[in-house]
Amino acid sequence: MTWFDEDRRTDEEKRREVRRKIKILCVIYDPSTRLRVPAEILNISQRGAGIRCADASTIPDAFVLFIRGMEAMRRDCVVVRRTPTELGVRFRHR
Repeated sequence: MTWFDEDRRTDEEKRREVRRKIKILCVIYDPSTRLRVPAEILNISQRGAGIRCADASTIPDAFVLFIRGMEAMRRDCVVVRRTPTELGVRFRHR
């Protein structure tokens, strides 16, 4: 692909790591406003996740994600893709 070609790769092809498809409940939390939104993780990797929620337009560009499961997990997230009901996020590693 040259510099003048349009990048026609899919989101899946652009990822550095393979995302595993899962369905697990989570909570999106904004510490500055104390906003809590129930959501569902659709896919996940070491670097990010795909998340479904009722209204993605209400979610800030950066938030904390609490993942439910056998071990509770917390991830700081930055939104990199947004549709009306889904978010693509990158995890910010400390």
